[in-house]
Amino acid sequence: MTATQVQNNWNTATPGKLITLDGDTGRWTLKKAGRPKGSPQVVIDLAGHTLTRDPEVGSSDTIIFKSGVRDLKITNGRLLACSRAGLKTEDPGGARDIWLDRLEVTGLWDATAPVSTLPRVKWLAHHYRTGSWIETWMSYWGCSDEHARYFHNIQGNHYFSGSMVKWCGRTALQVVNRMAENGTPEPEGYGDVTVEDETVEDVCLEQGGGGSAYTFRGGMKDSTVTLRRLTGRLGCDPDLHPSLRGRATGMVVVDSGPESSPGSGDAAWPGGTKAVYMPDCDFEVGTVYPGTGSAKRANVKIESCGLFSMTDGRIVVPAGEVALEIKQSCKEFFWSGSPEVIGDISYHGTTYATWDGFTAAHPECRA
Repeated sequence: MTATQVQNNWNTATPGKLITLDGDTGRWTLKKAGRPKGSPQVVIDLAGHTLTRDPEVGSSDTIIFKSGVRDLKITNGRLLACSRAGLKTEDPGGARDIWLDRLEVTGLWDATAPVSTLPRVKWLAHHYRTGSWIETWMSYWGCSDEHARYFHNIQGNHYFSGSMVKWCGRTALQVVNRMAENGTPEPEGYGDVTVEDETVEDVCLEQGGGGSAYTFRGGMKDSTVTLRRLTGRLGCDPDLHPSLRGRATGMVVVDSGPESSPGSGDAAWPGGTKAVYMPDCDFEVGTVYPGTGSAKRANVKIESCGLFSMTDGRIVVPAGEVALEIKQSCKEFFWSGSPEVIGDISYHGTTYATWDGFTAAHPECRA
């Protein structure tokens, strides 16, 4: 089955139809189909096959969802990311009711090896205005330029489970809600984001550090973010290539971004994030190769947030660095269970050298 045949089958499929690949294909362009909204998902089963990056024309994507694509599941195969993205959703129409399952999305970059001569990849996944979005048992790795998964102005709930992300120039997952993109107004983002049972290793490897592994940037004042049973290791692999050492940053940041330049209009929508829940996460940063310069950041940093709740888990950084930073713009912080926090704790502008010192000073934070 060729890429053109896949595209034609998608366009003409009846609700709930299964489309199964019988071999590798080139890249796909999936357009809005005429099926009624909310129809049973059409399932495209790659059956273990690969979508290749060739041939490319200009800035290309392995799979692009054109405006209005919905009611689709893609499962069981491999995508070689093209020069722009492995998975791309078009603005302004976005995509809804999408389920991505057991896909490997890769740019093939290896952060333990010398600089690669492979074609550069900007993003592994880059999406606008998505909603009712599910990802299960995904693998994202090997993107030397930017983000593994980058979502703009989401328009509904997002759920990620059981995935692995490693070796990226920037974040494992970034969700931003800006008032404008490239001068064009964008709708306010909304929807709850849940990430669970995920593993992240050595992302944010850009020179000077490429953000924090999980970045949530404003504009979701009625939304909650849940990070459950996540495992993260940055700067902990002794085999990391020498050119990439010293770039460990942080695992989580929740904030509200300003304009990139005066008058640009691309600041985050106001209101920050309603609530962030972080049960049973294990985040270790810089214990083999600590961050240096601008890459030295708090392991977990929370601001512009109504409530931050942390249960059990482990947050570890080298001595003298910041494990947990909670700004005054985080209105409430509660913890429960028996978390292990090794490193400084910065709370509303005051620094505590130990977790015991912080909890003794702030008993009101214990749930």
